[in-house]
Amino acid sequence: MTKQEWRQEQRVKPIGVDGIAQCREIVERKQFAKVNEVMVDLFSASAIVKVYDAVNPVNQAKMVTLPVAQVASISFELLA
Repeated sequence: MTKQEWRQEQRVKPIGVDGIAQCREIVERKQFAKVNEVMVDLFSASAIVKVYDAVNPVNQAKMVTLPVAQVASISFELLA
């Protein structure tokens, strides 16, 4: 497996609870960082965390099964 294939695999991998924790760290430190090989900025991380905290546990479980880009997209739609 090449490095590019590995990165692509990571990008479509579910965000998981660890990814949500990484988003919380981004918000706390006010710095962008990679979550599953996807660069996440402060604005996106803040939206993800805000929506994750607002939804019920059933929907939280659904959120952690989605890729980072899709979670961010859904978060922006819900906050708009």
